[in-house]
Amino acid sequence: MENVNYTSTSTDIGHKYYKYSKKITPIGLIIFISMGILGTVILSLIYSYVVYYTEYLYVHILLTVVLGTGIGALVCIGGKVGKIRSTFIIGFAAVLFGLFAEYCQLVFWIFIESKGQFLILNPVKIFYIMNYIGSTYSYNMIIFSLYLIDGVLIVATSVIISIRFIKDKAFCERCDRWMKNETLAGLNFVDDIEELKIKLEQGDFSALTLLGKAGKFDFQLTRVVLKHCTQCKEFYLISVSTIKITRSLRGKLKAEEKMVVKDLIIDQHVYNYLMEWNRSLKHSFF
Repeated sequence: MENVNYTSTSTDIGHKYYKYSKKITPIGLIIFISMGILGTVILSLIYSYVVYYTEYLYVHILLTVVLGTGIGALVCIGGKVGKIRSTFIIGFAAVLFGLFAEYCQLVFWIFIESKGQFLILNPVKIFYIMNYIGSTYSYNMIIFSLYLIDGVLIVATSVIISIRFIKDKAFCERCDRWMKNETLAGLNFVDDIEELKIKLEQGDFSALTLLGKAGKFDFQLTRVVLKHCTQCKEFYLISVSTIKITRSLRGKLKAEEKMVVKDLIIDQHVYNYLMEWNRSLKHSFF
């Protein structure tokens, strides 16, 4: 299989992990790019008008993060529809569409500032105009600096959102479709991650069931995510991680996640066993 990486443990017991095949199709790429361009233009147009009439700096920054999140979501949707199975392409596209969003908002800003007289699309002319504004008017210099900061925020946010999305997804090459994710009930926290990893790679999934169900308000738990192809019902994966939630001195909650296994390939028997066990946990009171 193209999307399987074979490895082995020190115990000489083999196991397999899923990897993206990095395959793309011309049609999928066209759909991906088209959705990205069209969506970025629309989001940037809305953002430009809202920000132009916004007086408060913190609202401006918040809207910029929202735009970056929107671009990231756009990349995720386009990647899913276009069936892009490459983390690099998704991340690279997030950077390009983020920069394109910054370009679009500059075009719209000049258009709005000129009362609709100038719609300049040439990037070189836009650069000279912004450079002239920044060096001539002290107030506009602040605006010019804000747009530079905007660009960094938009690109950074879009990349973070899109990469987090693609890393949580898996694709069945046989059926040419994305797999379904199912998060099981939280389990008690495990301290020895390496020991649990070895047991899971050896096929000992009782190591999970023996952990027991975590409490509803526990700040430390073990998370199990199963993935399966709903069409062929022959491709199954499991990811296990530990999550520790802490509270800062300011009262802000922070979640720290450590991966135990990521997309370890399992068979249908293990999947059915864990799903049935999970259903029994949900009906239990403890």
